[in-house]
Amino acid sequence: MCTVTAFRAPRGWIVTMNRDERRSRGPEIPPFEWEGRGFVAPRDSDAGGTWIGLRRDGVWAALLNGYGSGFDGCVKEPLQTRGRLVPAVLRESDPVGALRRLNLSHTQSFRVLIGTSAGLENWFWDGRSLEKADLHQDQWTLITSSSYEQEAVRQARLAMFRRWLDEGAETDPFGRPLYHLSSYGMDPVEAVLMSRDVSHTKSCIQLDTAADNPVVRHWDAAPFTKKPSTEVKGSPVTARVGRRGLSPSPEPRSCRYP
Repeated sequence: MCTVTAFRAPRGWIVTMNRDERRSRGPEIPPFEWEGRGFVAPRDSDAGGTWIGLRRDGVWAALLNGYGSGFDGCVKEPLQTRGRLVPAVLRESDPVGALRRLNLSHTQSFRVLIGTSAGLENWFWDGRSLEKADLHQDQWTLITSSSYEQEAVRQARLAMFRRWLDEGAETDPFGRPLYHLSSYGMDPVEAVLMSRDVSHTKSCIQLDTAADNPVVRHWDAAPFTKKPSTEVKGSPVTARVGRRGLSPSPEPRSCRYP
């Protein structure tokens, strides 16, 4: 239940991802450098994995749940968290090869996007086989998923994305597409900034590899209009973690890539 937009800039990628999750899901740990892994990512406090991450060399990966594949019944018990996939991909020099070598027999369906200087790849696991999926690549790319009325929601979000592009592709001061930050008059259960009885948009993450130093920014879902609670920059990594909610800490904490 997520939406990713990827903008191919002359010097890299600007990736924005809304993470939709159950309201009962635990709090997110803001982005930090994962020890011994060489990448920056947030962490899910429930399962310990992540849904998006960025390496210092500009390689990134993003994870979306798969729905409607029809083969999740083929997945073996006990189930393994999909949140392990992004770390497994980013810690290897060949991220696509790392994904293809994984044993996925205990993993429910998913989609993984892998971005490099060479381009963007879209891999889909349907519960039975892993295939490279077609991806219409323009300057802007949209990928979205939904546990509710998957195809209808996808079409509605795609139509709104095209409208946003036609209206000038406006962004906020941090470069986040306003498409991620507004319902645009859509039904809240279908909107990119989503709200349902049991789930909602939990956070917004932005990866910017087009900057001199790659940057990862993290916002809590409500409200979206304030400064990011965490900003992580590459080499050295600088994290500004809010003491309360979205209020940034006056003194950043720093760590360095090994």
